[in-house]
Amino acid sequence: MNESDSTHPLHIVGLSVQNVLGVKAVDIRPEGQAVVLTGDNEQGKSSLINSIYIALTGKMPERVIRDGSSKARISLDIGEFIVERTITQKNASLKVMSADQKSTFSSPQKMLDGLLASLTLDPLDFAGLKPKEQREMLLQAAGINLSAWEAEYMAAYEARKLANRDEATAKSAYDNTPKPEGDDIPAEEVSLSDVIDERDHLMDMREAAEAHAEAINEKRNNLRTLAEQIEELEVALERKKTHLEAYKKQLENLESTKIQNPTDEDLEAARAKVNQVESINRAVRARQASRAASQAWTKAKTTAEEADSAVKAVQQKKIDLLAAADFGVPGLSVDDEGVVYEGIPYSQLSTARQIEVAMLIAMRLNPKLRIIIIREGALIGSKIKQSIFKLAQDNGYQVWMEQFQEQAGPVGLHIEAGEVVAIDGKAVS
Repeated sequence: MNESDSTHPLHIVGLSVQNVLGVKAVDIRPEGQAVVLTGDNEQGKSSLINSIYIALTGKMPERVIRDGSSKARISLDIGEFIVERTITQKNASLKVMSADQKSTFSSPQKMLDGLLASLTLDPLDFAGLKPKEQREMLLQAAGINLSAWEAEYMAAYEARKLANRDEATAKSAYDNTPKPEGDDIPAEEVSLSDVIDERDHLMDMREAAEAHAEAINEKRNNLRTLAEQIEELEVALERKKTHLEAYKKQLENLESTKIQNPTDEDLEAARAKVNQVESINRAVRARQASRAASQAWTKAKTTAEEADSAVKAVQQKKIDLLAAADFGVPGLSVDDEGVVYEGIPYSQLSTARQIEVAMLIAMRLNPKLRIIIIREGALIGSKIKQSIFKLAQDNGYQVWMEQFQEQAGPVGLHIEAGEVVAIDGKAVS
């Protein structure tokens, strides 16, 4: 028989179990949409439910065969197909055949896997998960893989963290760089040798001027001396007159020569400038360092802003991805913390609404094999049970519910010692 999907919803129409876990022998053909299994602890209720899982998935505990037996067998009739799994101490076999048992599937487990979803489960199990576990299960079932997004986000996040660190370092360097004030600070450092040359030049000029003045004074003194000598030495008058004329010419020459004499203020400014060169250059270097640090900070800040924008862009990708996800249940979505229903976190919903939403999810994810399994039925109030049964019936699903109950009641299959002993309160002969 070729591998093909069922064209109709499937229910369990027959279940036969021998020597599986705590089940001794059970052969039932359920009627209606609800199958309630009752019984005391360790009588076989859970084993019967587990038999369904074993038949469909092939996953089983180590000691699946009932103590005292050598072989276990499960036959599960789901309408269009019959699943038979036989387990011995050495191996296990699986056969899936058509309802008329005339043909079989060549790859039976592959065929069964096509019927199962990750949430072919107990809605109470989903309700009991942690919010993020619920979120991950729902995303996985909806075919949404956030691993690529998470890798991109982490890369952007690390880049932003590095950029922010560099920006903080650059800002700290700028903050700690001296920032000299004043409009008189030159753009470049002053050459000390040039200033010293300027000072020495002015000092040379001063020395020359002083020497010039001294020469004038000397000549004037000489004239006075000569005048006195003329009065005293009439004999040497002619010779002295000759000297006098010569000195006059020399004096005229000296007086006609103009030599620049710097003022005291100019000399004092030159001396002060020499003394101030290092402080001026320190201010120049400080201003240059401050400008460089400011530029580095600005660049680092721009890089940090770009990195932050990259992180936000990746985050928006996730928002868009989740916004576009179709979970098949109106009002159902996920956020970073978990599952949200109609804007309310799943964990904040009432117990009844949590179970209802879990039922809707389970049904949405199992359109082929329409079976819902609930293990802890005794923990659910009667109103919630009725709501579960009605929701399943309205949507064409079959509910298998396990419920602790010491004595057989008016509803359900009552199990004792691995066998059904009563159906709806009536003893089975």
